[in-house]
Amino acid sequence: MRKPFASLLPATRLFLAFLFPTLAVTASAQSTTTYVYPLKVSANGRYLVDQNDVPWRVQADAAWFLSTSATPEQVDVYLATRKAQGFNSFYLMAMVPPGGYAAVPRAPDNDNGDPPFATPGLFSTAGASAASERYWAGIDSIIDKAAASGMAVMLAYTYLGYQGGSSGWYQTLLAQPSLQDCLDWGSWLGARYRGKSNLIWFALGDYTPPAGSEGEARASRSSRESRAPAPSNCSWPSRAAEPPFRPWTLPPSRRSWT
Repeated sequence: MRKPFASLLPATRLFLAFLFPTLAVTASAQSTTTYVYPLKVSANGRYLVDQNDVPWRVQADAAWFLSTSATPEQVDVYLATRKAQGFNSFYLMAMVPPGGYAAVPRAPDNDNGDPPFATPGLFSTAGASAASERYWAGIDSIIDKAAASGMAVMLAYTYLGYQGGSSGWYQTLLAQPSLQDCLDWGSWLGARYRGKSNLIWFALGDYTPPAGSEGEARASRSSRESRAPAPSNCSWPSRAAEPPFRPWTLPPSRRSWT
């Protein structure tokens, strides 16, 4: 029997306070502002605006497990509820790591049992089977439905996890057969989501690999490749991010907002 999705919502907020303690995330009355995505950096380099230069203030919920725990109908209810509450965005894990969270014991598979990878844990096999393609079609649908609701999706595409542990994908990243597999993973993501104007790439997450390490090289390669072909997207590093993990949309003189 499926666990009611509403009971999982508190768990989805687990890491928000740790990731962005300085951001206001409590929504007020429903906003009547209609944003034109993609977002861009303001002329003074200090905040985000939409394509009409309307300031975009982060008013985000944490729906980390929506990719794993919700049916399409529950996604509809979630988006309608958060929109009515005044939220303009939400955080989402593209895949929830296996074994990291008691609330989602079947992770990384989705509610229908579809896996993100044709071969478990092998990033380069994303979308390489019918079941894996169905998984990613589900992610596509969440992003598209959010766009129809005027909401941005902050997609944690390879959340590394606290201290690189079981709450994230860092150990799996290190276990990929080669650096090329990490590049292929990033390229696949970038090609698939380059047209999603309401998407904000969320890099890293609670952990920065040691400078000069194999982990840094792998995370950097997948991060850069995912964003390289995506001029219609925006990029958002986690608080832990350091060079080379910087927003690709900003010139060096306008990076102080991070």
